[in-house]
Amino acid sequence: MRHAALPLMATHFDLSNSMQGVVVSTLLVGAVLGSLAAGWPSDNLGRRATIVLSGLLFIAGCVLSSYAATSVAVLIVGRFVIGFAIGVTSATSPMFIAEMSPVEIRGGLVMGYQLSITAGILLALGIGHALTPARNWELIIFLAIPFAALQIIGMLFVPESPRFLLRAGKRDAALSVLIRIRGSEAAALAELAEIEEIREAEGKVHWNAVLGPSYRGPLRAGCGLAAISALCGINAIFYYSTKIFAIAGQGDPTLSSLALGVTNFGASFISLYIVNTFPRRKLLFIGNAGQIAGLVLAGAPLLTGSEVTPTAGWIMVAGILLFICFFAFSSGPLTWVVISEVFPLAARGKGAGIATSVNWFSNFIVALVYPMALGGTKTAHEQQKRVGWSFIAFGVVCVLSIIYINAFVPETHGKSLEEIEQDFERHRLLKASKKSGEDEPAGTPLEAPHKNVLDI
Repeated sequence: MRHAALPLMATHFDLSNSMQGVVVSTLLVGAVLGSLAAGWPSDNLGRRATIVLSGLLFIAGCVLSSYAATSVAVLIVGRFVIGFAIGVTSATSPMFIAEMSPVEIRGGLVMGYQLSITAGILLALGIGHALTPARNWELIIFLAIPFAALQIIGMLFVPESPRFLLRAGKRDAALSVLIRIRGSEAAALAELAEIEEIREAEGKVHWNAVLGPSYRGPLRAGCGLAAISALCGINAIFYYSTKIFAIAGQGDPTLSSLALGVTNFGASFISLYIVNTFPRRKLLFIGNAGQIAGLVLAGAPLLTGSEVTPTAGWIMVAGILLFICFFAFSSGPLTWVVISEVFPLAARGKGAGIATSVNWFSNFIVALVYPMALGGTKTAHEQQKRVGWSFIAFGVVCVLSIIYINAFVPETHGKSLEEIEQDFERHRLLKASKKSGEDEPAGTPLEAPHKNVLDI
């Protein structure tokens, strides 16, 4: 609900452009630290307990940053707590879903996490639009609490991840959960055996090992996608949509922002139907190409030699909606799908935490810098040009994204988490053997979709 609350908070506390960037980015700093911290509780307390704890933290943060926010300092502390809780949840939830899901529908179920986020954004935009005339920013933030409560209650009715249970030495409990969610004892026993085989070969992984050469491939894939999905500009548009639309001369910026939420939510449904059918990499390539087209369409009308006409303003809106549509079925959800898939079981909590923290840190940079880039101009036309060039810059990021994905992101569609893990390990050993001049390691080589993929 920050989209509608931010302008009201800025007026209430008399925040400058720089302070608005601080208020927004404080939440993202908390998310970075929360993502990094998520590895310990998720690996030691369990995925389910970690998500419950993050929900309790979120509620505390909402209270601090709404009716208890008697000063800017208290507001910033509250937003930090909210961000920390979001970081923990965003690192743990996709991983939990992936570990619970059958191979054939894993992508769609993890994308359900992204769909719930887009539904929340849409609902927040709608509530914010409805409450903006009353200028009650405290209520806009406070109304997020019931949804955190639903998260906590919902987790009480689902079992713990069988992979975590096995990691914790609770084999019988892990088998019981697998039988419950797979519906067949034979299938459960086969999956348990596969998990045990990988688990016994790994042992316990410490932070220095996660950051070492053995996990370079998964880190490149997960952290790279995490960074580029944030640096492409999606959150700059959502965080500052009302300001962007106002600069472009739209009559009702909050209503235009609501259109972003509708498009984001609608396009996310597409991802649920195609992710289990089409390869991840193909969807990422198509999505980034569409994002480039949308950003160019949005930026070009703002770079003319005169002030933007109403027609040009609506072309900009159309470009932004096109960008969001392609992002919502590709880079947005697939980032979390790939992060939940590429890390080995022994390092999954820590690895997912690192990748998620990279995503939030990239968001932090964009949120902090973007309002400064827009501010400080003397005329509306100069601001319009700055917005236009920012869209072009985000388009360049999408071009670089295609190059990066082609080089470092493997195809994970249709493979179990253990098969993905074995693929990375085979390629790491193959690379090491080539460097040392030894014979290739035993095992069936991976049929990589591109010669650069997994070149670690």
